[in-house]
Amino acid sequence: MPCPCGNSQSLWDEVMEELQKIKQEKRANLMEIRGVPETENEDLFEIVFKIAMLLNIYIQKEQIQLLTRRTLLHDKAPDTILVVFHSKKIRDFFLGATRMISWDMKAYHLGFKDDNSVVEFF
Repeated sequence: MPCPCGNSQSLWDEVMEELQKIKQEKRANLMEIRGVPETENEDLFEIVFKIAMLLNIYIQKEQIQLLTRRTLLHDKAPDTILVVFHSKKIRDFFLGATRMISWDMKAYHLGFKDDNSVVEFF
């Protein structure tokens, strides 16, 4: 990408490279949770902690850097929950636990009555 400031192309390239590295690190710490119904005044930490409890693992609030929902305009499904952990190791531990269960986690396991939506992790 050409430097918008004119003459310091090498500095600009360094800044862009560093920005790209930061973006990749953030993605490495990211986990997506799909299929969890949305409610008014929901507590996403409570949802993540319920999932952790069902997986028989312990996660601390301090291990989570960012927790939000991402709106998908083209989809009628509930918005995806995005969890950014402070490290890839924590994310991998959580994702690994989701792959160890031999049953499909469903929304009703999280307290959403009569909801058979499968909860998926990426």
